[in-house]
Amino acid sequence: MDKDISLDEGLSRLEEIIEIIEDSEVSLEASIDLYKEGMTLSHFCMEKLNKIEKDVYILTQNFEKDFQLDVFDSEEE
Repeated sequence: MDKDISLDEGLSRLEEIIEIIEDSEVSLEASIDLYKEGMTLSHFCMEKLNKIEKDVYILTQNFEKDFQLDVFDSEEE
């Protein structure tokens, strides 16, 4: 599988594979090949999603550190 594909491309191909297996009368051998490709794509997409999740978490943590707001207490003034 081409590791240079995007997450969107991987998900799109995965949807195509599911449709082919569900809607078409394909041979057992072709179904197994499509299943293998689908499982590989599924793993690839999960890795991409996990990386995105980690990146968002890091960005959120950095944002919260850099831009912490002090609580304004109106009674102090």
